[in-house]
Parts: sequence; C-alpha cells; structure tokens
Amino acid sequence: MSHRYPDTALLVFAKAPEPGKVKTRLIPLLGKVAASEFYSKMASDIISRLAESKLCPMILYCHPDTTHLFFEQHAKKFNLKLRSQQGMNLGERMFHAVKWALDSSSKVIIIGTDCPSYSAHYIEEAVNQLDKYAVVVGPATDGGYVLIGMKQAHHQLFSDIEWGTNTVLQATVTKIKENKLSYFLLSPLNDIDEPGDL
Repeated sequence: MSHRYPDTALLVFAKAPEPGKVKTRLIPLLGKVAASEFYSKMASDIISRLAESKLCPMILYCHPDTTHLFFEQHAKKFNLKLRSQQGMNLGERMFHAVKWALDSSSKVIIIGTDCPSYSAHYIEEAVNQLDKYAVVVGPATDGGYVLIGMKQAHHQLFSDIEWGTNTVLQATVTKIKENKLSYFLLSPLNDIDEPGDL
C-alpha cells in the first residue's frame, strides 16, 4: 500500500472496548454496555476513515494489549501494525510510542479515539506544519488536546502533566515554550468524554 507521506508514522491510541472500562463518564447516561458500544463505533469510524485515506502508515497502539478482537479485526482489514502501550500513565505511554516510531520515521503524529471530527485534511495539515515547526498540537475544546506531532522525542512534553484534566493543553504549551521549541496549534476539535459532549 502506498502512502502519501510514507515517512510519517500515525499512531492511534485506542483502548479495548470492554464494558465498564471505556467511556466511564458516559456510563451514568448510557450504561456500561452502550458506552462501550459507542466507543467501539467511534474508534472504528476514526480508524477506518484515516486508514482508507492512505495518508501515512498507521500503527494502532492498544491498551491493555493487542489481543482484543477489535484490534485484530482492524489490523487484518486495513493491514495495520499493532503495538501495546507501555508505561504507568498516558504521558509515559505516548513518549515510548514516539521514541519507537522515530527510529524508523522522520515525523510522528499521535491521535486518540475520542474525537469523531478527525479528517484526513486535519492530519495532513499536521504533517505539513511539521516541516516548519518542532511540535504541532491539535487542541480539544475541553482544554486537552486531540493530536500531538513532533520530529524528535521530547520527554519534557509528556512528564508532570495532569492527564485527563482541562489544563493539559496549557501545561503542554508552557513546556513547549520553556524548552524553546517552535510550535503550531491546529483548529480546536471536540472530544466526546462527558454526557454534554454527546
């Protein structure tokens, strides 16, 4: 399969869609099973849309491991590599993934599976902005971010951040500035985390 940007790794962080373990903040509204089904559908749509765009080689970063049928089905359908997330928190897991990907790619972009608005155009803009900037960030409207891209593994951007809070974006931008890195902010997108987001 030929990609438009073969030297950029697109890492998609995803969780196994187990009832009670995903979209926990939606459980009071939807219940455990419906919340996991919603997550599964949203993640599948994101993976399918971006894999079919053939923009860049995509790797599914799976939590807790790669064995869930959801991961295996998507890997088979779209010829994707699977890797297990490694680390005690989200920051460690993202840093490990970036470091690994940059061994064989010149750029790396990480996205999650909570933002149904991702488009190939959005990812492509991030890839292109990395020609000019050290770091690209896609803000989430809730104060986090939906995308981060870089050409070097900057450990500082993934440490001492309160993940899952509305200060993630601001803390990340502060660290980017402290380390004198150039950066570009993409347009903000919505994450689906809370009942109000639906």
